[in-house]
Amino acid sequence: MRRSIRTGGLALLGLALLATTGFGQTTKVYFTETQFGPPLQYEVFADGTGRTTFNIIPAADFLPQGLVFTPDHQKLFYCNQNGGIGSVMSINANGTGRTFVVSGLQDARGIEADWANDKLYFTDRATKIIYRVNTDGSGIQPIISGTDRVERIALDLVNNKIYFGNSTQKSIERADLDGSNRETVIGAPSVNTPSGICLDVAAGKIYWVDSAPVTNYVARCNTDGSGFEAIVDGPQASSGLLDIDIDPVSQRVYWVDNLGQTEKGFWLANTDGTGATRFKTTGTANGLAPTTILVSVDPDTLLPCTAGTVNLGQGARTDVLFVNGSAGGANREVNVVASNEILATIAKPPAGGNGRYVIHGNLGRPSELSVTPLPRMIGDTCFPVLLRDGATPDVVANSARNYDLVGENMFFGTPTAVPAKAPATIIQRTNDPNLSPGTVLSIQGAIFDPGSAVARGVSITNLVTLVVL
Repeated sequence: MRRSIRTGGLALLGLALLATTGFGQTTKVYFTETQFGPPLQYEVFADGTGRTTFNIIPAADFLPQGLVFTPDHQKLFYCNQNGGIGSVMSINANGTGRTFVVSGLQDARGIEADWANDKLYFTDRATKIIYRVNTDGSGIQPIISGTDRVERIALDLVNNKIYFGNSTQKSIERADLDGSNRETVIGAPSVNTPSGICLDVAAGKIYWVDSAPVTNYVARCNTDGSGFEAIVDGPQASSGLLDIDIDPVSQRVYWVDNLGQTEKGFWLANTDGTGATRFKTTGTANGLAPTTILVSVDPDTLLPCTAGTVNLGQGARTDVLFVNGSAGGANREVNVVASNEILATIAKPPAGGNGRYVIHGNLGRPSELSVTPLPRMIGDTCFPVLLRDGATPDVVANSARNYDLVGENMFFGTPTAVPAKAPATIIQRTNDPNLSPGTVLSIQGAIFDPGSAVARGVSITNLVTLVVL
C-alpha cells in the first residue's frame, strides 16, 4: 500500500527525527530554489536548526539542476539548465572562480562526481545524452546516447556502475561507467517518468521520484529490480517530483516537488516512507520554484575529530595516515627528531577503491575551537583549512598537485612526484630549517573510501600531530 504525503503547519518539527545516528553523524541538506534571478541556496541541519542562506551560485546561472561537491578541488559543480544555453559550471566553495566546465548544452541536469578519478557525469535531457567529462572540462564523451529521454543519474563507485532513469522506455537502467553493458533494472508499470534517482549502495537499494501524474510517487527497489515499493504517494493531479537524495546512515530520503500549492517544496521521509514531512515550503505567492537537493553527512558530531572516519561505514574507524610508521597514540601525536628524515605515508582504505586523497596541514595542535566543517560532502577537520588567495587550499600533497606549503610560512615536504593514489609517500624532508625543536604541526585530509558512511564515499583521515624534539 502506498503512503500518502501529509502536510501541516508544524511540518518542520518532523526534522527532529534526524538529529544524529548511532555513528554520531548529523545530516545537512543543501538545496536551491530559483525565481529566474539569483538562485537561493540553503543549508539546513536535519534537526531543523541552523538554516543558512548563502549565495555561491551567481544570478547568471539561475536554473541550477544538480549539485555535487568534490573534496580535492574544494569546488562545487552544478548544472545550469537554462534551455539552449545550458552548461556545467564550477565554483570555489567561497563563491569565487566561477568557470565553465561544459557549455552549449540544451537541458543540463543531474550531475554526479567520481572524484577518485577526476570525472563528472551529467545528463542533457533534451539531446538524450549522458556525458562523462574531466573536472577541468577536457575529455568530454557521450557514454549513453540514442532516442531515449534519459533523466538524472546516480553513481555506484563501489561496483563501478551508473544508474539512470529512462522516461521513453519507462524504466531504470544501469551500465558500466563507460556506458557499456547497459541493462534494464526495473520497468513499467512500476516506473513511468523516473525524474530523479539515488542509491543506498550498502543496502542494495535504488530510490527514485516518478513524476508522471499516474505514478507521482517516491519509490524504491533492490538493485536487481526486485522488491518494488511505492513508499510515498503524491496526488495524481500533480507531477512535480524532480530530484531526490539519501542519507544512508540515518536512513532518510529527501526530495523536491516543484508543483502544487500543497506539495511544492522540499520533503523528507524515512526510507520506508513513514514520517513524510515538508521541511521547506516554496509557495506560489513568492514566485520561487525548488530545483535541486544535495544531502551531506557531517561525520564528526560526536566522534573525536582526530580519529577520522575511514571505514566507518563498515563499523570501525581505521587509521590511514602515518608519520614515521605511526598514526599516533590516544592523543594522536608522534615525536620526530629535527635532524632525522621525517616520512609520512597514506594507506589504502580497507574497503579498497582508488584511494585518491588530499592532505592539509597547519601549525599547532587542534582544539575544540579550531574544528572546522568542510563544505557539503566531507565532514569536519580538526583545524581550519588555509586557503591561498581565499580559494586554493594550502595542502601538503594530493593526487593532482604537489604543494609544500603548510601554514602560512612553513615548508614541510619536497615537491617530488607523489603517487596519484594511496598507498603513497606524501611527505619527505630532511633537516628542514623550519622544523626546529618545539615545532608542533598537525596534518589531516580526505580520502576516497568505499567503506565510508557518507553516501558518496568520502572519508576524513585520522589526524596526526608531529612534535619536533
